[in-house]
Amino acid sequence: MQKIIQAIIDYVKKVKAEMEKVAWPTRKDLAGSTGVVLVLVAVVTVFLGIVDYFLALVVTRILGI
Repeated sequence: MQKIIQAIIDYVKKVKAEMEKVAWPTRKDLAGSTGVVLVLVAVVTVFLGIVDYFLALVVTRILGI
């Protein structure tokens, strides 16, 4: 049991040491990246909506529904 507890403690220490090495983004960088992602999601959503609409038209014409 003592080995397991020591292994957990060592693991947590190593995780803490690695987390200190991480280069965390600034608030400005994070906001910019979030904005880019939101715009990209909106563009892809519109694109897929248009493609879906036209594919539905084609299928409807082919099947004669």
